[in-house]
Amino acid sequence: MLRSGALAWLVLLITTISISLSIPAYSAPPALSCDHLGSRPATTSTGEKPQSKVWNFAGSWWSVFPTNAGGASSAGTWLWRLHNDAWTETLRLSMETGTKADVKVTGNLAHILLYDATPELVSVAHVDGTYQLWSSRPAPSSLSLPNSEIATIEIDSAGRMWLATESGTRLVVHYSDPPYSTWNGPLTLATGCSDDDISVITAFPNRTIGVLWSNQNTRRFGFRTHSDGAAPHVWSADEVPASQSAQNIGLGMADDHLHVAVGRDGTLYTAVKTSYDTAGAVKIALLVRRPNGTWDALYKVDTAGTRPIVLLNEAEGTLTVLYTSAEGYNNMIYKRSLLAPIAFGERTTLRTGYFNDASSTKQNYTGEFVVIYASRTEVCGSRCASVVSVQAHLAGTETANRTESMMSPFFLIPKPHRFPD
Repeated sequence: MLRSGALAWLVLLITTISISLSIPAYSAPPALSCDHLGSRPATTSTGEKPQSKVWNFAGSWWSVFPTNAGGASSAGTWLWRLHNDAWTETLRLSMETGTKADVKVTGNLAHILLYDATPELVSVAHVDGTYQLWSSRPAPSSLSLPNSEIATIEIDSAGRMWLATESGTRLVVHYSDPPYSTWNGPLTLATGCSDDDISVITAFPNRTIGVLWSNQNTRRFGFRTHSDGAAPHVWSADEVPASQSAQNIGLGMADDHLHVAVGRDGTLYTAVKTSYDTAGAVKIALLVRRPNGTWDALYKVDTAGTRPIVLLNEAEGTLTVLYTSAEGYNNMIYKRSLLAPIAFGERTTLRTGYFNDASSTKQNYTGEFVVIYASRTEVCGSRCASVVSVQAHLAGTETANRTESMMSPFFLIPKPHRFPD
């Protein structure tokens, strides 16, 4: 029988081991291990910049993109399921081959904005392991978005769907209530924008939604919020994100490249591109809005690159900004940072070749993420997960958890997680 002192030490040892196994400690973001996905013929790009075409549900990854008759049983825009690193056709959503999708998932429903010259909303439900048209509205919902470049969708806590887009030089929103058959608007949030500017809409855990946009005429980004349930036309004043970081060089701070992720506490992370267009100046950047509504100073990601997206892993405490290495079709690259402090390391090449227009998920990920991008002729992609090496794990002892490896007789080396197909 163990003496009380020995028993206490045994309990302490077991507790310490348990903590060390459940809380990985990093001095830098762990590396990514990525598998490249099988390709499909492309009939349009995998853009546009603020949209998200990939999601995870019921243990599988899904995506929406068009292809020709050589890439599926018939030409059109398809909903795809990832199986063994290859996209398999699940449901044809449209006969059109030039659509650009933005997908919002809520429960077992996926609402899919198919943006082209005649935009429409298609909604599908996950039933018995696959997707089928939503019985509450099996027909597409048509939208009129004149003088628009691109659009994104979001659903607030009251179930109202919002769509953010531009109409000429105005930044506008439209809204619809379930089952999203008819649309109201537009409501104007900003005027005096360039006809090249775009926006993105997202929901926050404090029952608000927010719209971020670029304004290349004022050389700033804009941001306004709306409280769920308030009158549709009532929005906050423009916060002019990170204006304290704006520099009077090149064509200014704002360009029409933006993509967002939101943390559980309401922190907004936005990958953007500037218009500084000056050697040595920041080109790819991260804007961060804290839950109290304040904006951090701009974080530098890179002095070159284009079309960035941001992916958030709160369980791991990391951000990944993934983008094309230079304008046009080039290598796909990424940089990673811890959530605190935010500081991006060196470039890492995701894939060498001629690619552009990365798109992934609105969801924050835990084990792995999937990203699609396109060459001039094919829809391509990658599946990535973090790999924690012995060296990286031991480096954790340099942090506040420095007793971890010293007190544990063994180490947990997390394996890259893959959702079952």
